[in-house]
Amino acid sequence: MNEDKKKLKQRSSRDEYSGQKLRHGRKDNRETAAQIKKNRAAVKKGRKQSYKELGIRRDARETIIKNEDNNAGTEALKDGMTVADAAESASVKTKDALYSRKIKKNHAKSEAAEADSAIPGIHKADSIGEGSGKASREFQKKRIKRSYHSKGREAEKIKKEGSIVADAAHRVVESVRSFFIRIGEMVVTNPKPLIIVAAAGATVLMIGAAFTSCTVLAASIGNPVSATTFTAYDEDILAVDRLYTEKEQQLRRQIDNIPSTYPGYDEYEYFLDEIGHNPYELAAYLTVKYEDYKKASVREILNTLFSQQYKLTTRQRMETRTRTVTKTGTRTVRHSDGSTTEEEYSYEVEESYTVRILTVKLENKSIGNLPELRDMNADEKNRYDLLMTMKGNKEYLFEDIYSDYDNPDEYHVPGSALSDQQFARMIQVGEQFLGRPYVWGGSSPSTGFDCSGFVSYVLNHSGWHVGRRSAAGLRAMCTIVPESEAKPGDLIFFKGTYNTTGASHVDIYVGNGMMLHCGNPIQYTSVETRYWKNHFYGYGRLP
Repeated sequence: MNEDKKKLKQRSSRDEYSGQKLRHGRKDNRETAAQIKKNRAAVKKGRKQSYKELGIRRDARETIIKNEDNNAGTEALKDGMTVADAAESASVKTKDALYSRKIKKNHAKSEAAEADSAIPGIHKADSIGEGSGKASREFQKKRIKRSYHSKGREAEKIKKEGSIVADAAHRVVESVRSFFIRIGEMVVTNPKPLIIVAAAGATVLMIGAAFTSCTVLAASIGNPVSATTFTAYDEDILAVDRLYTEKEQQLRRQIDNIPSTYPGYDEYEYFLDEIGHNPYELAAYLTVKYEDYKKASVREILNTLFSQQYKLTTRQRMETRTRTVTKTGTRTVRHSDGSTTEEEYSYEVEESYTVRILTVKLENKSIGNLPELRDMNADEKNRYDLLMTMKGNKEYLFEDIYSDYDNPDEYHVPGSALSDQQFARMIQVGEQFLGRPYVWGGSSPSTGFDCSGFVSYVLNHSGWHVGRRSAAGLRAMCTIVPESEAKPGDLIFFKGTYNTTGASHVDIYVGNGMMLHCGNPIQYTSVETRYWKNHFYGYGRLP
């Protein structure tokens, strides 16, 4: 028996011989036992990581359920977490299926090589002189070579496509997990069922759409995160907001200069909404419309938004009034001796007079109520709502003074303070709107309230007639009192809560270091928090 016959006695010998004689010097791409072991270890490690992540999410879910208050927001969150778990499971199964498919392909490849090595017309004929000759052997070699190349290309294609799908699944899972953990924190700290239901529902739809097919999955990577994130750079977002604030400051200076711009009037009557905007509303709208925007590219739309948000009007009128005036006259006084003298005396009379009045009115509709936003299509509105719910995942950009800084679960005004009938009336009117959201420029129950709009409304329905005044306008009506003399029913003013001079925020003081605060939402809040102490301006007492 020659050397070739010895080589073909065992399977390993035949594989080695086939690789040497038939692959024409190409590298043997079959996986070795060590490589298979290494791949299995990698899969095992990936499973451990997946199970670890499932454990983290389970703990988060248990914490949320422990703190739930049987509301719709928590139920929506639990449904969302179930979707996230399903996505994680799909990712793990995808990875396992890919590895199993790869092993099967390699095994089939090895068996094909073994079968081809045993064909009589090739190795056996070559050893003992049988078969159809040299031409037949060369044909068989070429056929096996083509078969190997074809199987190799198919395996690489499967491996590449599978890797893309597995990676996409993993990234979607990570996005879902991060998003629902954020929603979970919102449920625990400040449940707002309708908002959470909307956010969770939108996310569930995104995940469902993402797993429709491998192509859609790969194209939808990051949707839950990108849909809730301001996509412009932080410095560009801040620069655009400063530009809008500069326009508001210019408007404020215009109002301050009204007497010099319109001279000659006896009185100037002001009905002014607060000047200011919600920076998150501005950033959310610009993100929906322009994504990665910069100051130079949005100047025109800022002018449009500003002209829609603010409406400044002036109107002159003549008003006839009556007043009591004191006049003097002379009269003759006759004395007892028959003499007379002239003496002066004073008397009062009512007289009419005409006053020339300029009425100045500023309306602030707030960005969220502008036509530009109302004209968005359904997809844009959904995106806008998500951005507002999550504050673009960049809450750190702006200091939201109207959020809840120190909101006790419940607060009741002491009964002793309510013995003052006028103050009791203020509380009765104000408490109707507890829990209502803050609305820039709002001044009525139908539109919502900002701080000065809320206080003006309460005062107008509690015995005063102040019209619609800004925080600075309300302070101008008051007698300033020291903190030690403040009592329930006084107004409390703050400064520097946004970029303006003088009073920028006003609330109703209710005693015991508490105030009825038009924040987001309207609520009772402590005056003693660090924020409000840093911005304290003073107390004012209405006439």
